[in-house]
Amino acid sequence: MDPLERVSELYFELSNPDRLRIMQVLKDAPMKLTDISGAIDVTHQQCLRHLKRLTEVLLVERNHDGLYVLSSFGELVLQLMPSLIFVSQYGEYFSTHSVSHLPSEFVSRIGDLSESILLSNVMEALSEIESIVKNAEESINVVINKRTHSLRPHIADAVRRGIQLRSLSVTSYVPNIDVKREINKKDELDIIEAEKESRVIVADQTDFPVYLYMSERAVFLALPLNDGTFDYTGFFSSNPDAVQFCSDLFEYYWKRTKIIPVTELIDRHTQYVEYYGIKPRK
Repeated sequence: MDPLERVSELYFELSNPDRLRIMQVLKDAPMKLTDISGAIDVTHQQCLRHLKRLTEVLLVERNHDGLYVLSSFGELVLQLMPSLIFVSQYGEYFSTHSVSHLPSEFVSRIGDLSESILLSNVMEALSEIESIVKNAEESINVVINKRTHSLRPHIADAVRRGIQLRSLSVTSYVPNIDVKREINKKDELDIIEAEKESRVIVADQTDFPVYLYMSERAVFLALPLNDGTFDYTGFFSSNPDAVQFCSDLFEYYWKRTKIIPVTELIDRHTQYVEYYGIKPRK
């Protein structure tokens, strides 16, 4: 059979929600027909018909006790389903936002975000980003093409708590390029001290395939619109799979960027705050 015909046949069998539910309930343990029909709330006859179809395409089989179980093929198909379920659930978002700039290995793992919440309001997104920064206990990693002035005090508080911060961002601390942040003398001086100790590490970035704020426990990830700009709507999650996905994605970009040397970073930051009338402590 032609591979496209084979996958078309598979999609046809999976297009029925009752058959998908059967596979879901069989994921946990082998079951009898009566238990399966009860679990998905269909008649025995309907359930038997679905099981016959699933068996014919090798997704389900019967074990030596006569119970229905997922085949190894069925288990594999079920493991691949979260990505399709996730993108179909948020089809409207993915029709206007692009994953074309993500590395292919992360596109194939996008189902790791399946327990995320879509924040389609920018103010909601900002609120969750603030909570990520405020509640971080170990680290904050960011990929940002645009800074948010109101986050600066929360970043400074995080630095004072001993948080390790790594930032992939637009050119930092150059007044005619960088935005004027919400300047506070104590905040800026404390961040400079953290930069001296390499607890704040910064890399300039020109290409932004994502907008990301994450701690060791929660993430906010926004994808670009189809034209490459951002509307800063995206997905928030504290699910471990989503956190691991974003951590791996950040590390992928971090390993491919050039970190600003400490002395250059301090010089830039010092000149930046002096430009706005703050004299760094000696």
